[in-house]
Amino acid sequence: MSTPPPRISVVVPALNESKRVRGAVESATRLGGTTESQKEMGSGCAVEVIVVDGGSEDDTALEAKRAGARVLASARGRATQCNVGANAATGEVLLFLHADSTLPPSFKNDVWARFTERGGGECSAEWGAFRFRLGDGDAAVSVPTLARIRFGILEFLVNLRASLFHFPYGDQCLVVRKSTFEAVGGFPPMPFLEDYELVRRLRRKSAPVLMKSSVTTSVRRWNTLGFLRTTAMNQLVLLGYAVGVPVEILARWYSTGRGMGGSVCNEKK
Repeated sequence: MSTPPPRISVVVPALNESKRVRGAVESATRLGGTTESQKEMGSGCAVEVIVVDGGSEDDTALEAKRAGARVLASARGRATQCNVGANAATGEVLLFLHADSTLPPSFKNDVWARFTERGGGECSAEWGAFRFRLGDGDAAVSVPTLARIRFGILEFLVNLRASLFHFPYGDQCLVVRKSTFEAVGGFPPMPFLEDYELVRRLRRKSAPVLMKSSVTTSVRRWNTLGFLRTTAMNQLVLLGYAVGVPVEILARWYSTGRGMGGSVCNEKK
């Protein structure tokens, strides 16, 4: 008798993302996710989408509900919001999707292929991530040819890091078996770099699996700050963390750097 595929809970932390959260939710529901599956399968639906709003001052919660998500409220902070969503999730596998990212059409099959329990002593995956891709789905964002080449290089390097060094980041949509997530204590209560620290803990348990398909993340931050400045700022923050600079100071560095670009966004790389 074959083991049924696990239920999937997509957790989306959001803050003032009314223009993008619908796209994130619909990428998870468009192929028989929350809305239709709940009608057909009840509480045992294959996919549920939980948006955890951190106190948005726009219509983020309303847009998420309209797109078919279950919306929860929590204190602001991605770690806190993700943990709230994970605690409320009913799925065996958790997908932590950023509000400015979209899942690939094949995401369910990709997850099921790696996280369905196998017989004969063969172990299924404990955690993993999707491949990384930058996209320009936001109509207000244009990507010049030179920038597209640079983004292609960045995509290659990020995916190489994930495959060779087993270190995906949060904007690759971390995929974690719920029991494994709970075993490592969930996201640490940090104001910044919470995904980096979670991955460090998960790597001590096992190597990640890297999906064949890609999560697409908005190019807005790279277009706002510039390719070189964004990349340099990211590496400076990681170096600071590695040598023991307090996370609160790193968060201020990062916030200041984003502000210098003329626009502050809620997501990070």
